[in-house]
Amino acid sequence: MKLYFNGCSHTYGDDLKNPQLSAWPSLVASRRNCEFFNDSVSGGTNDRIMYRTIKYIDQFDEFFIAWTYTSRFKMYRDWE
Repeated sequence: MKLYFNGCSHTYGDDLKNPQLSAWPSLVASRRNCEFFNDSVSGGTNDRIMYRTIKYIDQFDEFFIAWTYTSRFKMYRDWE
């Protein structure tokens, strides 16, 4: 069983000394004895969360999505 996690800094584990081992996705996966991928980033937007989750939809068995604030959004620049 492969688990996929996505969200913002809370899911990434920003304030933790070792987020790879102590963020909640790691705790859930270890409790269930499963492989996991935490695709969360600090400042991640709901657009990013949705895009990345859809990108990996065929590669994982279960998905855990922690949506962020609706006021957070991605700004695109036409020169990038």
